[in-house]
Order: sequence, then structure tokens, then C-alpha cells
Amino acid sequence: MQLADFPCYVEGFDDGVNLRDLGGWPTAGGRKTKRGLIYRSGRLSDLSTAEIMRLLQLKLACIVDLRPAEEAAAHPDPRLPSVVPIRADAGRDVGDPDAVGDMSPTQVIEALTRSTVAMAFGNRGIAQVLELLLEGRVPLLFHCNSGRDRSGVCAMVVLMALGCSDDVLLIDYLLTNSYRAEALQAVHAAYGALIEAAPEYDELLTLLSGVLPSVGQAVLAEIDARYPSREAYLEAEYGLDEERLVQLRSRYVE
Repeated sequence: MQLADFPCYVEGFDDGVNLRDLGGWPTAGGRKTKRGLIYRSGRLSDLSTAEIMRLLQLKLACIVDLRPAEEAAAHPDPRLPSVVPIRADAGRDVGDPDAVGDMSPTQVIEALTRSTVAMAFGNRGIAQVLELLLEGRVPLLFHCNSGRDRSGVCAMVVLMALGCSDDVLLIDYLLTNSYRAEALQAVHAAYGALIEAAPEYDELLTLLSGVLPSVGQAVLAEIDARYPSREAYLEAEYGLDEERLVQLRSRYVE
């Protein structure tokens, strides 16, 4: 399938921006998430003039930056009229070289997997996104740097709260590799000799520029290991009791 064939596709942006809609995905009972209300993306600092004009057409109420202050300062969001900028720190980029240290490829993958899994628990940035959705501050776009880890986990939690299946959560998570295909191809081409000599670098380079199925699966597995149900997880970690879940689904599922 081409990216344009997926319900999440939003035209008018370079694929590398990793900007997409969380609408159009199937949920329980034959329903689907509403389009045009919740978006996710990578950083917005490199948007072209045409892309900024297209962003304005989405009529966003707010843009939620999931990056910490120093990361956001390095690549600041464009200021858009009538769009409220909101900082909601969801943690550091798991691919930050300072977080890797001197480890083997397998050890790095394990460490980055643990860091990504940890984002699903007690994450104040994700909690803030959920609160904004409950308040109806939409259309809303949340983003990190490349739209991989923090945006990926945030999207998993949001779609989970809206009643999407694990299959949908993982499809959305893994679509980052399709959106970032050019970056992935470039990094693999640059390190082709290294991959040939040590194949474990293939998976590591994918994780540093994209996502791995095993990481998304690890997030869901850890949730299930800690909680008896997804509802119990959402209530304990983000205060989404039955009443608030009903509110979210009535607003964002059709």
C-alpha cells in the first residue's frame, strides 16, 4: 500500500515530516476515530512555506511540543496565528547519542527499548495531551523531533484510549518507517560496509532513524505485565476512569 491509501494520510507535506491524522482508524463495535481532530508529526521547524500554509489549513487550536526545552530551542516551532503553542515535556529523544554511551549494538537496542517502554508510564507530556483532548482543545497536533518515539508512544496511548486494537496501534507506530523511508535508506547506505561486517547494526540503525516492531510490542507487553487490563492501565497512569473514557470516545469516535 502507498501512504496515501492509509486513513491517516494528510496531503501537502513531505513524507519526512511524519505528519498524519489519528482519524479513520477502526475501533471496537465497528466505529472509527474521527478525522481532522488529532494529528501527530515530527518537528515543524523545517517546514517549507507551502507546508506552513497547509498547516494553517488544518485550523489547529494548539500545537503540543513533546520535546524538553533545550531540544525545542534548537529547532523551534514556527509561530502561527491563532494557534496556541503548548510545551508538554514527554522526555528526551531515545536516540540521543548522549543516552547511548559505549555499548554494543545489542546493548544499545535493549537500552533504547527500555527507554521507549518507560515513556508509556507516568508520562506528564502524554497526560497533558489527554487533558487537552478532554477539554476539547482541538484540532490538536502533538509532535517531537522525528515523530518516532515520544509521538509514537503518545499516539499508542491516545488510540488505546479511543478503543483501537493492538493491530491498529502497531500499524500506526510502524508507519513511521514508511514516512521516514528516505532517511532510513540514507543511513543504511552510509553505513553499508558496517552492516555487512556486523549485521546487528542493521537493526540498530533502523531504531536510531525509525522504529522497530519489537519496541512497539514491548510497550504493549509491559502494560499487560503491570496491569490486568488496558482500562486499569489508563486509569492508574492517566486518570482515565470509565466516565472520562466515555467522554473521549463520544468526542473523537464516530
